[in-house]
Amino acid sequence: MKLQLPATGFLDLVQRLRRRSKSLALACAASAPRVAAQVVVTVGAATLLVIGALHAAGSPGGQQVAANPGPAGDFTWKGFNWKKRDWNGPPQYNERFDANNVGDPDAKGFISLKITNSSGKSPTAAEFRSTRRGFGYGTYTVTVEKNINQLQKEVVWGCMYTYDPDVIPGYTEIDLCEASAWGGGGTYGVSWPVTQGHGYWLDATKPNGEGNRKVDFEVFDSLILTHKMVWEPGKLTFETYAGETSSHRLVRRTVLDGPTVPQPSKEAVHFNLWVIDGGGGNPDTVKPETVVVRDFSFIPSSR
Repeated sequence: MKLQLPATGFLDLVQRLRRRSKSLALACAASAPRVAAQVVVTVGAATLLVIGALHAAGSPGGQQVAANPGPAGDFTWKGFNWKKRDWNGPPQYNERFDANNVGDPDAKGFISLKITNSSGKSPTAAEFRSTRRGFGYGTYTVTVEKNINQLQKEVVWGCMYTYDPDVIPGYTEIDLCEASAWGGGGTYGVSWPVTQGHGYWLDATKPNGEGNRKVDFEVFDSLILTHKMVWEPGKLTFETYAGETSSHRLVRRTVLDGPTVPQPSKEAVHFNLWVIDGGGGNPDTVKPETVVVRDFSFIPSSR
């Protein structure tokens, strides 16, 4: 649970507390100066405690903290603690990841993920994940700054996904907004466009509809996209909007339901940007690429 108070409400409350302490002190001053002094000290201290609590919980200049932010990590963002990936391995084709490719939150609270390729022959990927495990049912919302149409054909924007490496099958993997041209299709004599998808994975050895359920759709020339996912028992509802919030134009809505919808376990929330080998692309020569994650929120289910 988060304590939220608009800036005006916060300031009004501070002023009311201060006026209240002053009034109590004046009321006692005429007949009991010593009591008046004690009132000032006691109420003043209480005021400072309330102000401090509100400030930490989301007042102007403070950062809201979730009830369960997870263990300490490399940085705190949107009320949760996060770890930058500094270990190598899949899904990056050459298994190279670098924690330096994930920026700390900037002055606006935005995070940049970068693919770098200093040698021009071996790109390095980026990923960060929540230290909290076990988000479960609820509403996940992500705002991304990137014209997906401009992704290089070998680059995969993993966007936000849930994942628990200890759960088989499926790893509770749900992909909110994965996008790629998957190498471009040159090997097959066709041209694959960049597409974006809503879906989840149950068993990667089986075809779509059996081992996974994913709906791909065309991307749009929109610099900013907002993605929303509602995870319920046996049901996933995905929505993508062309703009900074879900009040903008809805460009895609997908509902997936049934017994294969992942069930909560100890999944973490991940964001990644990486390079795939195959499909006719040339992964070694991928140029630097950047995606900016502007916002993330999670509201747990009330059920």
